[in-house]
Amino acid sequence: MAGWIDFSALTGTQAVAIWGAVTGTIGTITGILGLWLRFRHQKRDQARLKCEAVFDFEVSNGVPRPKYKIVVRCVGRRPVTLDAIEYSYNPPDLKNRLFRRRLWRDGKFRNADDLSRLKPVSLSEGEKKEFSIEERRVAHLDKVAKVCVLDQTGRRWQVPWPSSKQLAHQTRHGELDRIEEESSHRTCKVVGYYLKDNFYILAHWNKEPSNKSSFTGRTFRFDRKDAYARKLEDIRSDLLPKLMAGKIEEIT
Repeated sequence: MAGWIDFSALTGTQAVAIWGAVTGTIGTITGILGLWLRFRHQKRDQARLKCEAVFDFEVSNGVPRPKYKIVVRCVGRRPVTLDAIEYSYNPPDLKNRLFRRRLWRDGKFRNADDLSRLKPVSLSEGEKKEFSIEERRVAHLDKVAKVCVLDQTGRRWQVPWPSSKQLAHQTRHGELDRIEEESSHRTCKVVGYYLKDNFYILAHWNKEPSNKSSFTGRTFRFDRKDAYARKLEDIRSDLLPKLMAGKIEEIT
């Protein structure tokens, strides 16, 4: 049959040659596999950090407050002691921007937050630490060009940083509307705000008309501003007057 070797027709020398080729191929594959496994094992034994910037918010009484942080995970088997988080900024003028890397190397337009000023921060395999981005930096995040985590060996672990457009989207937040009503028996506050892609309405009122210290509330979320505007108008013109008059006990 075509494609098959008739071993019965081979001489002893030919059979030995074919067998040698087969065993040699197997040996080569085994050797490559062994090298790959050794490389993988060695790679896992090295110090390795995975870093990311997270732009979260904490909402209190309808007011979103930035809770931005740098998250550092140890994904290697060797413990790593962290030293600082370094921020490199874009120079304000175009001329210096062209040579910003040289300026960064000279320590200009670059500074760091010391992570070990209280006690050393060490991460073992599988551990993670979260470091808040200091409030003094939040107002200038749009000028940040590069962020790195420094360990005590001097190695820099880069934190993937969003582009200006991505950063503006991830940190987008603000108040849109505020309505406050108070009577002898009822207090109600309605706050409208936006957070990234969504719009929210928080309604907050005292649960029992006779008790102004016991409050309850409800939050509405919308993915379109027109839907937000319709609900806000419904609350303003219909539900809120009924709540203040005692005709209803909650805003739904």
